[in-house]
Amino acid sequence: MKSTQSTARPRRALARVTCAAAGAATLAGSLLAAAPPAGAAVLNTACPVVWNGSVLVTAAISATGQLVAYEQVLGATSWAKFPVATHAPDGEPLVTVSMAATANTVQIAAEDDAGSIWFYQQSDSTGVWSKGQLVGSVSQGNAGGLQTPQIAWTGVPRHTGTNSVVTVADGSGNLLMWYQNGGGWSQETVSDGTSSDEFDDAVVTATDRGIVIVSLRTDGGFYSFFQPYGANPWVSDGTIDVGPDQSFDSVAVTWDGTNVDVDAAYNSGTGLPNPDELLFAWKPDTAGWSKKDILGPNSAKPLDYTPAITFTGSNLLLTTDQAVSSTQERLDFWWQGSAITNFNFESVATANGANGYGPPRIAYTEGASAPEAVIVAPFTTNNFETSGLNDWTEPFASSIWTKHVVTPA
Repeated sequence: MKSTQSTARPRRALARVTCAAAGAATLAGSLLAAAPPAGAAVLNTACPVVWNGSVLVTAAISATGQLVAYEQVLGATSWAKFPVATHAPDGEPLVTVSMAATANTVQIAAEDDAGSIWFYQQSDSTGVWSKGQLVGSVSQGNAGGLQTPQIAWTGVPRHTGTNSVVTVADGSGNLLMWYQNGGGWSQETVSDGTSSDEFDDAVVTATDRGIVIVSLRTDGGFYSFFQPYGANPWVSDGTIDVGPDQSFDSVAVTWDGTNVDVDAAYNSGTGLPNPDELLFAWKPDTAGWSKKDILGPNSAKPLDYTPAITFTGSNLLLTTDQAVSSTQERLDFWWQGSAITNFNFESVATANGANGYGPPRIAYTEGASAPEAVIVAPFTTNNFETSGLNDWTEPFASSIWTKHVVTPA
């Protein structure tokens, strides 16, 4: 890595829930499609990872609904464990987790089994997490079965305001957002879904001008919404249409200082149960969305899980997991080269037989004396009957990935 409306079929979504507890859906047709038994450890669902300027932080939810964070000092090969919550404050088990880093904290948004969303925070270098604060509650059971609140922080370059925002699609297919308001949270409706076209997946990022939410609907389409900072309404900010029998299946989003950038899994209509394209989409201020294939249609290499994206300050980094054959998976990585659509490919690791990866997440240790890219993903040796959490690191300007164990299976 170096610097330098739709006629689509109803979409069948990937398992985009983050670090969910036992019972979360896995991908039909995936090498790892068997549902994990009760009592399994970290499952084949994504565990967020962030860099807070001094340590890496990741989080997972156990099969019993406990939320746990892990921290790694840069250059170390082991992770320290920090319990966050044994259950939600209302007594319910926690089932999803997303994470953001601010100037001096790490923040978590986690939903429990009853649809309540909780906020946890740790001041840097303390190792102590706050008690859960209620963000809001949502109806459960949207059409895609996806309900993972996503958190972002607005303290980006060229914007002086700093608060946190959370988005989710509720069980009725409505797209919602909460923003930190003094000591509590205020809710807004971004867009209402309809009975035939519900929003069922949403991600959020902050720019220097406002908040951007990208969401998918059950028509397979891609929709974005924008709200300028201040007391302003939400506005539709563009779509990407899909063709017959095609659909977007999951998205990840970031901001690079100029563009909103999306890494998307896409089903090209080949009849595969899982998407078979990896798309990169970008949108400058006041312009429309553009897109480019990173990984084109290939019936032998369907994507197993939701992709991930981050910005280093100079380059975009992308990662995903794909089934290269009926018995082999591969963890893949791309880094952006000399142009916005120029991506260089690297294979991170392969897994054979009963071994396999859950959906990866990615971070970059910007500002460190020896910066590196970090990928965190669940890993199993027995088809996810039990699973651990691993990380792979690659130093800047290197092409060698090194695997470590966050928590064993």
